[in-house]
Amino acid sequence: LEDLNGVARKISELRGKIVLLDFWASWCAPCRTQMPALARLDKEIMDQGVVLVGINDDETPEAAKAYLAEGGYDWMQLYDGKQKDARAKFKVTAIPTLVLIDRDGVITEIQIGSGDAVEAAIRSALRRLGVSLH
Repeated sequence: LEDLNGVARKISELRGKIVLLDFWASWCAPCRTQMPALARLDKEIMDQGVVLVGINDDETPEAAKAYLAEGGYDWMQLYDGKQKDARAKFKVTAIPTLVLIDRDGVITEIQIGSGDAVEAAIRSALRRLGVSLH
């Protein structure tokens, strides 16, 4: 996929790191509700070999960039846009969806939706992978 600035990126570039994919869109109310929790989590995990990657579903990269700037969200963002190739490859049928990938590239957790239970499940899965969280 391309990032929001049109630069091609591959998730395989992150092999050896734990990757948390967040499938989202700015028009998705539950996605917007989840963003502050992801921002807090990102600050806790960024120095531990864990990378948070947003995979955006907006109509245009500009819409996503405007929302991210408004909220001060600054983690890596890729654009799935209208083709939704990443959603198809990861079998994502609803957003928000979080997909946790271990250092070997194996999906270890999938959470659909937002809220305290989703956040608790992702934090628990990260701890199982050796990530230290507050």
